[in-house]
Amino acid sequence: MPIKTIAEKLASLEIYEKRCVSDDFCEMVFLKKDIMKWDEVLTGELGPAVKPLGEAPTKEDTVLTEDYGGIFKNQVLYKKDVGGVLVAAMLWPWQNNTHVTLKMFVKKSGPAQENKKSFLKKFF
Repeated sequence: MPIKTIAEKLASLEIYEKRCVSDDFCEMVFLKKDIMKWDEVLTGELGPAVKPLGEAPTKEDTVLTEDYGGIFKNQVLYKKDVGGVLVAAMLWPWQNNTHVTLKMFVKKSGPAQENKKSFLKKFF
């Protein structure tokens, strides 16, 4: 399930700003009034949010998202493992209460990725 496939499904919705769409990363801005439509597409592709709005993120979710700005209590996280690749999507509501940023990314999942993290932690 490449990022571009999900982005194509989201393209039928109103997009305020399309910042980037590639094979491994996507960033778009949409209007908060449409959040239920965006949630419907993301839930259909990735399953229900694993970190709903208002809940504190787990340590695992914080580590997963740190390269993309992190995930916080006022944000939403979806994720799904697809054949050893983790696809994740974050919804970041703006302070203006009008816009929401969507960030989607892919990361390799499984033991190889965990071993790499363990190895790097020994040096940093």
